Amino acid sequence: MAHQIAARVQNRTDKEPMRVGRTVTREHLPTGLDHRKCVKAFFNYIHEAYPVFDRTKVTAEAEQYFMAAAKPGSIPCANVPVKLYMIIVIGCAALCSVRKLPEDMAERVFVPYQEIMNDCLMLPSVETIENLLLLALYSIYDPLGVSPWTLTGVLGRQAIAIGLNRKCRIVGDEGGGASAADDNSNGPAVMATTGLEAEHRHRLFWAIYQFDRMIAAAFGLPFVIDDQSINVPLPGITVEEFASSERIHYTRVLQVSRNSIGLRNLEGRVFQQVHLGNSPTTSSTSTGPSISISTSSLTYIDRRAILEDFRSRIDDWYAQRCLLSRLEKDNVEFLNTIGWLNLRYYSLLALLYCPSDFNSQLSSGQVSDLHRTIEQYIYYCAVLFQQQHFPLTYITLNRLLLVLLILLFCIDSSSHPGDVKGGRIDAHVVISLCIPILEAFPDRWSSAKRMLVLFRRLDCVPQLGQPPDHGSATNSTMFDETLPLASSAMGAGSYQQAEASRKGSVGQGVTFEDGLERIKNDAFALSQEILGPSSVYNNFS
Repeated sequence: MAHQIAARVQNRTDKEPMRVGRTVTREHLPTGLDHRKCVKAFFNYIHEAYPVFDRTKVTAEAEQYFMAAAKPGSIPCANVPVKLYMIIVIGCAALCSVRKLPEDMAERVFVPYQEIMNDCLMLPSVETIENLLLLALYSIYDPLGVSPWTLTGVLGRQAIAIGLNRKCRIVGDEGGGASAADDNSNGPAVMATTGLEAEHRHRLFWAIYQFDRMIAAAFGLPFVIDDQSINVPLPGITVEEFASSERIHYTRVLQVSRNSIGLRNLEGRVFQQVHLGNSPTTSSTSTGPSISISTSSLTYIDRRAILEDFRSRIDDWYAQRCLLSRLEKDNVEFLNTIGWLNLRYYSLLALLYCPSDFNSQLSSGQVSDLHRTIEQYIYYCAVLFQQQHFPLTYITLNRLLLVLLILLFCIDSSSHPGDVKGGRIDAHVVISLCIPILEAFPDRWSSAKRMLVLFRRLDCVPQLGQPPDHGSATNSTMFDETLPLASSAMGAGSYQQAEASRKGSVGQGVTFEDGLERIKNDAFALSQEILGPSSVYNNFS
């Protein structure tokens, strides 16, 4: 995909106007792709958390373009607005990621990353930022495209540049006046011509805010938008939506969106304090001062008090969401189901308690609790995976990597590490649930296949402290370098070939400590490649 984008950019002449930011040629959509199904998937899987786009208008626009192109005498490769095009390809990628469309559909999609990014940088506006948000959303499904972290940085800075982080007032609304919040360092309120336009800007900002927090926590890197730079009301129902016959639907969508914003806000605060609090890069930002307290200035008692406060907030968030969640596993609003709520709850707890400078003094009991937390987290991942509600994306991959790093930490911290299976930590439970998910990643996700190798190697660690079975030569060779971790092009076929060659060999015998250390080193190398060398999650691997 990257070479297709590069070739297209290179072939453009200097006189050709930058129009790809407005339309994309239909011929780049895979043959046989059902645009209706993809648009529906976008609003079922994505729209709940990011209610920026009007479902009725987008559906009507899709029908207009694709039905017109199907009429006799029409141009077969009509151009499609980039917003509609991206909604379709995101829907396609979402369906492929939950195994409801063949994977080759996603592989055949062309997305002009560079043109959409350039369009937003050259002409920052609500429209181009919407397109960039869609591009960033698509990037989490695409292992061969631009990094989601890179796109999020551009997206957040451009959003702040046009004032999306400031409250929007309606022109001529003299009664509203300027509040004290409007006169703070964030600048005056931005003006809008209608209430609908103002609400749209507010929703767009909160969508970017949520994505920024999600990517930061997934990659272990600082977020772009600081909480103290925000002066925007939460998404609210518009007059048009209230008067609509689908008012109940709009209300539910906004309810899910507000819940998601609350989650990302809490996740961001936990991440800032527990993982970035002692980082010089987060002592201040371009948009305002940091909200964290330096870890080095806190005593052990202070840290425990902060953890207890965060735990109380997380439990309160969970209790309130339980009252609003639904039980149906096949419900369209799957982001509002009990399964997703439990998954997010344990994800927050893992983020709160996982190793860091802040959590540098974990007792054996706390290590056991941390292991049980990731065990519960991966259990709900497996449940949603079985229900085909668990997308295979960068977010999933990075969180499985974090599970691996935490699991290695827990094993290493065990008082009897050579007896993992019979001691406090049963690594097999987590491993057995992670392996099927990693196996489901397509071959183009080479990092997932390499992580799968690490989990399989780790699964044999407890056997190193036991007498080998007769005729088995695999236990002492699971730490062999015949399972290639360095090759970024490795796929499922490469893994099978490596394992086949391994099964026929007899290893030299490796101690538990040496074997675990090799896996930790390989996990650290993989973490550096997936998350980047600056990720805070590299500090405890």
